[in-house]
Amino acid sequence: MVMTPPGARLDMSLFTKVAKASTAHNVDKPMMEGDLSLLDAETVMETRLAAAKALAGLRECSVFQVGSELSPYTDKQDDERMLLKSYLASPSAHQVYMASSIVTEWSTIDNATSNPIAGEITTLLLSHFERPRPATYSEMSALLKRIQIDCQALMQAFNAEAKVSKDRIPAIPSAVDPLGTSSNTFSLATAQMVISKYFDALANLLSKHAVKNVLPSLKDRQMRIMMSVGKYGVMKERYDTQVMAGIGGALVALQTLPTKIGPVVKAIMDSVKVSPSS
Repeated sequence: MVMTPPGARLDMSLFTKVAKASTAHNVDKPMMEGDLSLLDAETVMETRLAAAKALAGLRECSVFQVGSELSPYTDKQDDERMLLKSYLASPSAHQVYMASSIVTEWSTIDNATSNPIAGEITTLLLSHFERPRPATYSEMSALLKRIQIDCQALMQAFNAEAKVSKDRIPAIPSAVDPLGTSSNTFSLATAQMVISKYFDALANLLSKHAVKNVLPSLKDRQMRIMMSVGKYGVMKERYDTQVMAGIGGALVALQTLPTKIGPVVKAIMDSVKVSPSS
């Protein structure tokens, strides 16, 4: 549950269902579905962080303890250690941040620097500062899909409302590729083409009647997509800041910093500047 991003549906299999329970007034259902109208995202994040701290305390007793003689990990320890490492390498910004928060909290309650597991975790954390930020995060896929739907609707409107011939209208791919690495798929770059090059080219084909009566509504659609593209960029920057601040904080807690400490300091200071609760 800790690794479930705010707004995402909680895994029902993690909960115990009461036998013969009435569902006539199931007040928990919206919360289970991730409805942020009941609890805002910041409150949800605070509870996730509190749970992460609790997990760190449990891991201090089980996962990270390897015995006085630094014996090999037990199967359970190895499984949970690998689980934490997988979250640190996750495509989800939330999961990376939560995993780094667990490491940070563990480091404050245990002598982490003398624990051999710390070396593995530190290597993985340092790797984030040694490579470029990812092009996107899994949390952003839903927004990109909505942008794709809006772009398709805009192109179709040129035919249905402005009477531009279908063969003059560019086809918008249905498959979404957030990374933009596959051909014939929709990415953020496709959206930027739609609201600039494609839109301008089609607008030049409109009749005088369409320019007067239809173009204003088409421009409204264009503007909404522009705002969504802008939101996508802001979201990406916010996730970058969150992830790097979490990783930077974990490295500081582990008392291990890269040769160039500037990026770590910048990541932490950036989070202080943009945090709404700082």
